[in-house]
Amino acid sequence: MLYFLASFHGLVQHIALSSDFLSRVQDFLGQLGWSQQEIMDGFCRLQRHLQSPLTVEEQIVHDANYVELLGAFGIAKAFTKGGAQGQSYEETADIFEYQFLDAVNFKTPTGRQVAAEKQAYAKDFLARLRAEL
Repeated sequence: MLYFLASFHGLVQHIALSSDFLSRVQDFLGQLGWSQQEIMDGFCRLQRHLQSPLTVEEQIVHDANYVELLGAFGIAKAFTKGGAQGQSYEETADIFEYQFLDAVNFKTPTGRQVAAEKQAYAKDFLARLRAEL
């Protein structure tokens, strides 16, 4: 289940919006030997892992996803997306800070530990950026 969640977590919207893709994923999992119940359970876990993770596997993938967003890669991604949406640097920095730095609740001890370092890095970066702007 952990491997499934880690592999498919970025495809939640695509699975929800494309019945063809959903069918292909179901067929793929069936070929791997998953029962229909296991497939339905996997999709349920996939839907809730970012907002309300219940199982250890969901919590691990939840934390890994948000830890990734707090480091240099996450900052670059935020500014790329912000630029594509026509946001100023200041707007993007504010959104990034309030939606990710201050809002994410990490679920595992390791997630909290790793996130603390990355949050400090991101806050320092944003402070330096704001000072230069």
